[in-house]
Amino acid sequence: MTINNVKITKGASDWRIYQQINGKATLDLEGVSIISGDAATWLRVVREDDKSVVVDWKKADYTGRTEDEDGTPLNKFAISITLPAGGLYRIDSAVWDSLTGIEWSYQGNKIYHIGVGDLFLITGQSNSAGYGRTPIADPPEFGVHLCRNSEVWTVATHPLNDPENTKHPVNREPAADHSPYLSFGKMMKKALGYPVGLIQESLGGSPISRWNRRVNGDLYNSMVESVRRITDGDMRVAGVLWYQGCSDCDDQNSGVYFERFSQMVSDMRSDFRSPSLPVYTVQINKVLSAENRYWADIRDIQRRAAKEINNVFVVPSIDLALNDAIHNASSSNMVLGERLARVALEGYYKKTAYGFAPDIKCAVCKNDMLTLEFDNVHHYMLTLDVPAAACDFTVEDEKGLITPVYYAGEENRIIIKLERKPEGQAKVSYAKSSWPKSVPPMDPGSGLPIIAFNDVEIKYV
Repeated sequence: MTINNVKITKGASDWRIYQQINGKATLDLEGVSIISGDAATWLRVVREDDKSVVVDWKKADYTGRTEDEDGTPLNKFAISITLPAGGLYRIDSAVWDSLTGIEWSYQGNKIYHIGVGDLFLITGQSNSAGYGRTPIADPPEFGVHLCRNSEVWTVATHPLNDPENTKHPVNREPAADHSPYLSFGKMMKKALGYPVGLIQESLGGSPISRWNRRVNGDLYNSMVESVRRITDGDMRVAGVLWYQGCSDCDDQNSGVYFERFSQMVSDMRSDFRSPSLPVYTVQINKVLSAENRYWADIRDIQRRAAKEINNVFVVPSIDLALNDAIHNASSSNMVLGERLARVALEGYYKKTAYGFAPDIKCAVCKNDMLTLEFDNVHHYMLTLDVPAAACDFTVEDEKGLITPVYYAGEENRIIIKLERKPEGQAKVSYAKSSWPKSVPPMDPGSGLPIIAFNDVEIKYV
């Protein structure tokens, strides 16, 4: 081991983001230094933009002796340094006998571009791994950093799921390109005022069984172990970004999806030491393929999960453009990154961000007039002049389908006139197919379309 006076061997690396807890993080550092009489090892932290001192020179604890590969004796040291949320910071090291004259000390290695902020895990399948192919302006930004699959920290840039030198080959991604999460990270950094770190764990085509350790769990277990290494065993992160479900759109898996998702969230909260760990989900998008009714089932499960599990949040994607039959275009990824940031800021960080999309509250019918009432409407429901015949609302009763003949929005409601009065048990859905054919209604206040829903009971008045 050839060193330049001091080498930090554990607890810090260039570009690393540390998870802040209550506005600070403690760095437990270890290393080695040259032996120079009774001189001690010292470390400090400064801000990179102006070299102002964050933590002044602090003497490390001597922990014993070792030697390099040539047999040269070295001192071992350890030190804990507490930093406030923020950055970017630089760690300086030195060997000197006292603070007097330390500016002329034997300087050691420096750790550059570190920050204290929030870490987010990227999980799920292909639209989370990022299959955007179309050109888009989404440049890297200092303060939004990525721990790549190689488990080396760097400034975040696409593709986030780069398989080169991976330390966890179970999620080796063959075709990733543009994803939503650089856009997410930049918006979160701006709103929170401190750095954001991203940890990529997703894999295209992966079913939820691979993320549930009670079924298969190979991707889940790999994620936990990589986070353990990346955080030096601390395990804490600020949240999980989850975009998955397409691979479970079938008769066998859709029926157990809610249970498996709930179990996964519970295990994440245990493993990542946070009983209220937020999980930010994307309702699965449209797919340009043969009709698959299970798409609607999975979408509704994702909607219900956000209602029934504390600190699970969902954003829509059904209105966004694709660049093939199933994968979001790069422009859509930019929108999704912003939507996820807005729901995180409003739902968990309690900042005004208009992040919640309109969600069905109830459906009531009087004669042949069906009224749908929505939560999370800031302005009013806008139907964008879509003809009733193409509105993608499906109404069914005991006699079968009922065709909408009129369709309009007002305040937090959508009014649908039906071709006949429903009879007996009746239900209404939005986007019951895997491929909705028209533009969804939306709230111009937030700019968000409604969350797709399936088989909501209609009550009579």
